[in-house]
Amino acid sequence: MFTRILVVNDALPDAAPLFHAAGRLVQTEGTSLMGLATLATADEHAWATWAAHPVQVVQVPTLDAPTVLAFVAHLGIDLIVLGSGCGAGHEHPQTPALTEGVTLGTTLPVLLLREGMGIRVPSADRPFCTLIPVDGSAVAEGILATAARVTTAFAGESGGMIHLVQVVHGAFGALPAHRETMLPPDAQVRWYLDQLAQRLRAQVPPRVTISSHIEPASDVSEALLRELGTIPRLDGAPVQPWDLLAMGVLGPTGHEPHDQASVVNRVLHATTLPMVVHCQRTHPELVVPHASMIKEAI
Repeated sequence: MFTRILVVNDALPDAAPLFHAAGRLVQTEGTSLMGLATLATADEHAWATWAAHPVQVVQVPTLDAPTVLAFVAHLGIDLIVLGSGCGAGHEHPQTPALTEGVTLGTTLPVLLLREGMGIRVPSADRPFCTLIPVDGSAVAEGILATAARVTTAFAGESGGMIHLVQVVHGAFGALPAHRETMLPPDAQVRWYLDQLAQRLRAQVPPRVTISSHIEPASDVSEALLRELGTIPRLDGAPVQPWDLLAMGVLGPTGHEPHDQASVVNRVLHATTLPMVVHCQRTHPELVVPHASMIKEAI
């Protein structure tokens, strides 16, 4: 259960979708809601109206990644809702620094919303659909609990679906570390996905269904973009209209050009789909402001 949600608008001209989304989580989880903004952009009345819930406004001189991370650390935040201008190549030059700095600079889950892509309200004929890529690692699995809670909240009474996808290299060259070794390679991956599905079913109500599939590919980010419909599928199959992409990542290592953080960054800049990202390791060079600055702003 989320206890304190912080809403931060990086570059969206309209903050309403951010507070609509946060308000739906608050109503479901019974949490408190805070908004972080500069003096020029803070609007307590409008924010509370959009969220249908009281919002505590915190004003800061400038809005950058270290400032956001400082407030997160000192205010007991457990979910960040971030309005980001990143996506599909349409972003302000300063946007990536804040978006990537916050997303990969905290070990808390971050819900990213982009311009023109709020959280869709599901209906009986189109449930809320979340896609979760996994790779057999505990890091990728770290997003499961958050994805279950967020999907349940956004699905409401209309129902939802969580779909797991594992991208495998060549002839099932990348296999889960904790697999059932008596099975052949393809069955090992399916066994692993079935185990994750069982875990998820224990965390969601019956109105949220769980499914999975294996996607053979050599490039993880390209496979995800095909699944999302950003680039055409090779088999010409229709694309599922996803509402949310949920990813667990290790964080920037500074050594591997194709690590999980790099995959997140490529997907982040290539699509405007809402994302929830949970980073397991933060960037070692981020410096946060002194606690006195935080006390003055509250």
